[in-house]
Amino acid sequence: MKMKALSRCKGTRQSQALGIGRAQLDLILVEIGDAPCLLEDLRDAALLAVAYDSLLRRGELVTLRTEDIKVDADGTGLLYLARSKTDQEGQGTYGWLAPDTVRRVSAWLDARADALQAEMKSARDALRTLSAAMREGRVLNGERRRTALERILARLDASAEVLWLQVGKTGTVLGPLAVRGPDPGRRISEIFKRRAEAAGLDPALVLGHSLRVGAAQGLTAAGFGLPAIQQAGRWKSPTMPARYAEKIVPKQGAMAQLAGKQGRG
Repeated sequence: MKMKALSRCKGTRQSQALGIGRAQLDLILVEIGDAPCLLEDLRDAALLAVAYDSLLRRGELVTLRTEDIKVDADGTGLLYLARSKTDQEGQGTYGWLAPDTVRRVSAWLDARADALQAEMKSARDALRTLSAAMREGRVLNGERRRTALERILARLDASAEVLWLQVGKTGTVLGPLAVRGPDPGRRISEIFKRRAEAAGLDPALVLGHSLRVGAAQGLTAAGFGLPAIQQAGRWKSPTMPARYAEKIVPKQGAMAQLAGKQGRG
């Protein structure tokens, strides 16, 4: 009874994440630059673009593999999602990527492959050198150092087919972007917040599904109905996409149209 009374007084509406729409995303991409050369910038530009076009949840984004993106002859891309929140049986679904997104992903894939190959070569060379030194008795704490190098190689091996990688401050590949545990997509939110803040947006309002929200709002503003938006975002219920669109729909409603006909601009 107390909880019901409290909800009547304060309401039950949950705060909504800032929707990063196309205009806000373009600001972020401009801040990153048209031709980024840093590995982290290439990754983040591709990640943000894919998140917007695909409307993927953050936990779904980190499950993507390099083989899940195919480029068509017209320059568009097809993204395969093996499993999602609304597809627990793993039947798989497909999403579409625009040509500009495909170009960003292609640039990331090329740089990612080169960086990963270089890191693996460096770690193997270091392990080989260490092993030789250990056989000759020329090194201290050899076992500890060998264990550390073997762990690095294991992380890099686990990264071979993963689309999004964690990148260090110096551009080194640290392993998959996904985090072990109940929240594998946690780093996605951190990236979105950091990139939004750099573009002048309030990071406190940005969450891991802000691009998903912004894309749904963009679809609403463009005149697409709830069934089409549900299909794009793989929502089983219209509740959430309707919630995201609630501030846009009135501007397209009967009174807004009536005011236009009455010349009340």
